[in-house]
Amino acid sequence: MKIKGFLFLCFCLLAFNSCNNEDVDDLLKADVTDLIAEDSELFGLLERATTPGDETDLKPITCIRFIYSFTVVIYDENTQFETSQIVSNDAEFSALLGSVPEGKYVSVSFPITSQLEDGSTFQVNNQEELKEAIDACVQEEQDGIAGQCEGLLQTCVWEVQLPEGNTAFDTYENAVFNVDADGTVDFYHRGARYDGTWTVYFIEDELHININLDDDRPEDPYNTEADWNFDWKTVIVDAETMDIQIDGGKNYVLKQRCDAAEYCTTFSFVECEGLDTPDFAEFILENYIECIDIMGSPEPIEDSAPGMDDDIDYIFTFHLSEDDAEINVNALDAAIPYTNITNPEELYVRIEHPDTQEYLIVVISLVVVTCP
Repeated sequence: MKIKGFLFLCFCLLAFNSCNNEDVDDLLKADVTDLIAEDSELFGLLERATTPGDETDLKPITCIRFIYSFTVVIYDENTQFETSQIVSNDAEFSALLGSVPEGKYVSVSFPITSQLEDGSTFQVNNQEELKEAIDACVQEEQDGIAGQCEGLLQTCVWEVQLPEGNTAFDTYENAVFNVDADGTVDFYHRGARYDGTWTVYFIEDELHININLDDDRPEDPYNTEADWNFDWKTVIVDAETMDIQIDGGKNYVLKQRCDAAEYCTTFSFVECEGLDTPDFAEFILENYIECIDIMGSPEPIEDSAPGMDDDIDYIFTFHLSEDDAEINVNALDAAIPYTNITNPEELYVRIEHPDTQEYLIVVISLVVVTCP
């Protein structure tokens, strides 16, 4: 087995993005079947994976190495979120595992499946298989290549796109992963933020990303956890693109975005205060229409005719009050600079269908900040 240094280096340039990130404290409740108990064999195996192993006669089958850093979440006896910790190397991971009290749990997602170069399928289903996989690692070679990755962090995000040729509607198109260097992640979808973790590793020379998001919110209309919490096989396409897929056909393209003007996350829009006007700024409202359209416009009806709800030129009007938005009066001129009255300030955006006059209202927030 030979790990390709070029693949490692390309991956390191792409996969560890350093952006402002919330903690994973919102990961409150977990399914016990997804957790690894402190007294389980698999927990002990993870400890073995991060500490020097004794000599064994086990036959190597393939190689698994964790790529650091990532976040390990610890749950209490009732599977409630207790704490989280960033681990940056085997020693830190080993020390963390050794400090987990009896009766508690950690979250590291398995099974792991891979299609090897010879066409055979490799799957880790249990403690023994994982142990053999870990024992097979050519540690010195991988450590040497992975060491080249230190310091190659970028302040970029990953935007979800559809594979070329896929024209079907997908609610997650233009969603955004903001991944921190510690493996925690903020996932932004239609203006909402989801906490989670993202763990990266290789099986032989095949790259994998394990995504674990939390959608435990009663107001969330999407089944985000079920849609994203998988072990994604990953291919580096070019310096700004990754292709991710799971068995069964689900496939996305992740595009690297380093300019905040290129992607949309929330309905908060930020401008710099004026030199002589602290807490006040000018907002060109029409500049926000594209993001409001992506995050707030109605999604196509599933049983409608092909193209029926696609590419609708909705009408966007901005209002100071919800009542004005409801009856569509006193709309602000979106092309003229608007100076905020308070900081932050909420505006009401009416999104109207041009043919049916059906509409909905979304609330945006104008935020003024001090810029260098």
